[in-house]
Amino acid sequence: MPTLFHELIAEPLQIKRYYLNLTPTGDTYMGGGIRLLLRDFMKLGQLHVNDGTWNGRRILTEEWSRRATSPLYEVKDYKPIEPYKLLRYGYLWWVIEYPYKGRTIRAFFAGGNGGQTVMGIPELDLVVAIYAGNYADSPTRQISQGYVPKYILPAVAEGR
Repeated sequence: MPTLFHELIAEPLQIKRYYLNLTPTGDTYMGGGIRLLLRDFMKLGQLHVNDGTWNGRRILTEEWSRRATSPLYEVKDYKPIEPYKLLRYGYLWWVIEYPYKGRTIRAFFAGGNGGQTVMGIPELDLVVAIYAGNYADSPTRQISQGYVPKYILPAVAEGR
């Protein structure tokens, strides 16, 4: 797995410094623990905002990228922060919709234990990444349903 990660993800995305958590047998621990610089963490979101391409190079198929960040599964028994009624899930990416300047926009995000979050909002060509270390709480929900709609989206100017 470390070789696969290096060849298929790290090298194409120009990620030079990273750490993969390994089990005592040397296998990659897939329950978390990867360490990336924040700018490299953002590349994972940007890759999907760009429909699977990085610097013009195809890394993921467009179909995979689209499905991974699409609302494929509805999360039942989830208690979102108001006004959010629904959270959905794609392939390892959460999907949420935000009211934005009189319309609704879709965002996708990955959230780690402690609040590490990377979010893409394709319609705004925006990627947001936050590192946090609050392991005793649920900060990812506060980031995705609090900070982003309350502080980040109002600060985004459309157009270039």
